[in-house]
Amino acid sequence: MTELKFRSDMKFLYYDKSLGASLTLLADWYVRADTDDEHYKTTIPLQTDMTLSDILNGYNGDVPFRELTDKYGEIGDTVSEKLTEKMQFSCVATLTALTPDESSARLIEQIEKMKKFSDPAYAAAEFERAMKQAQETAEKNGMSVQDIQNIQNAPLPDLPPLPDTSDPLERAKAITAQFEQIKQMGMNGSFAAPTAAAAVAAPAAPAAPFIQRPKFCASCGSRLPESGNFCPDCGAKI
Repeated sequence: MTELKFRSDMKFLYYDKSLGASLTLLADWYVRADTDDEHYKTTIPLQTDMTLSDILNGYNGDVPFRELTDKYGEIGDTVSEKLTEKMQFSCVATLTALTPDESSARLIEQIEKMKKFSDPAYAAAEFERAMKQAQETAEKNGMSVQDIQNIQNAPLPDLPPLPDTSDPLERAKAITAQFEQIKQMGMNGSFAAPTAAAAVAAPAAPAAPFIQRPKFCASCGSRLPESGNFCPDCGAKI
């Protein structure tokens, strides 16, 4: 008797109509085979992969990914039957897990989050949470309410651009750099209004041209479009 526990070498592309997206799935198996021949330790996983691929293609995406767990028994029975037929000895296959790879897991999370934002109550609660988080972040960077108001009204020089990447660590680093620059500008008086004495002593300077500042999402830090009410990346209300 041979017992095998393995993750399939093959990655399975599966279209989920309920999500409207294609996912890459990884399969974990436990197989008991009535043989002691070492050769089959390579052959059985290969045949298991090929059989599972045929089964998933047969669903044509009609079964949502979340409901595939209800099909594990059915899938295992079919694979066991096919393996026994091809190997010509008894094989019992048990599918223990079908999981999305890292990129597909992020895609599922994003799609499901966007669906939640169709509920006005959920969207309002998330907006309130994002605003509270933005306020806490400002306070941690030593900023006051007056600093924030001055930042909004002043023609600021360009801040470090956010990287065009989905890597959350890189975006977090860039957002931190922006806050640090804003903090330093506030500390060195860049946002402070001139005193009355200075205003009298100094000649009037020509009005600075108005600069349209880019806007960034308070929830995820993504750059916002010029128009629209929701962040295109995380769905937070603007």
